Amino acid sequence: MVLMTCFVHAEEPGSQFLKAAESGDRRAQYFLADTWFSSGDLGKAEYWAQKAADNGDADAYALLAQIKITNPVSLDYPQAKTLAEKATQAGSKTGEITLARILVNTQAGHTDYPKAIPCCKTPPRTWKTTPPSTRKCCLG
Repeated sequence: MVLMTCFVHAEEPGSQFLKAAESGDRRAQYFLADTWFSSGDLGKAEYWAQKAADNGDADAYALLAQIKITNPVSLDYPQAKTLAEKATQAGSKTGEITLARILVNTQAGHTDYPKAIPCCKTPPRTWKTTPPSTRKCCLG
């Protein structure tokens, strides 16, 4: 009987997006940020989401908003609302969902259910193409 040792190399989350993200691809930057967010590294998630947002990615603004209401060290609901509104204005469905969550949260200030309800009426078309952070948001 021959005993073989195999080395398993676990890559960093989002490593498949890193090269494209570093070269300025805004969607790769967003996907890398979303992967870091899903894995719990909010610092790296915010870094890459900000890069993607600076490059014009609407969903990145929504992800930045989610980070602002997730990070217990630096909760910032007013900033999150501003970012979610910017994402929504740019056409991000993720931004609409995030904005709806902020609008019904009393920690964000005065609630606005009438404004939140339309944001939730049209769910993402398919869960396959919906980023993990948005699926998490929709499911509560």
